[in-house]
Amino acid sequence: MIKKKTKKITIDELAVLMKAGFGQVNKHIDSEIENLAKMIKEDVVDHMATKEDLKKVEEKLTNKIEGINKRLDHSAETKVGYDKFNPLVKRVDVLEKV
Repeated sequence: MIKKKTKKITIDELAVLMKAGFGQVNKHIDSEIENLAKMIKEDVVDHMATKEDLKKVEEKLTNKIEGINKRLDHSAETKVGYDKFNPLVKRVDVLEKV
């Protein structure tokens, strides 16, 4: 086996190496933060509903509810009541027998 000689370094050299290492880590962290910000913008911010979107949805729902109310009112006005319909059926039956 061949033994490698270990080089002794000074505190100043160690400081320079650590500064370079931390600099690379900081760059990596900054790029990850930027990537995370982009992902959040694409996934969350771009798909969020704005106040105008909510107002449009509210207006559409209000119009649909008003339309349903109008149809119910029209149906109630044009529907013949049970108490009026039964005597008419009896009278038609009598006329058909004649």
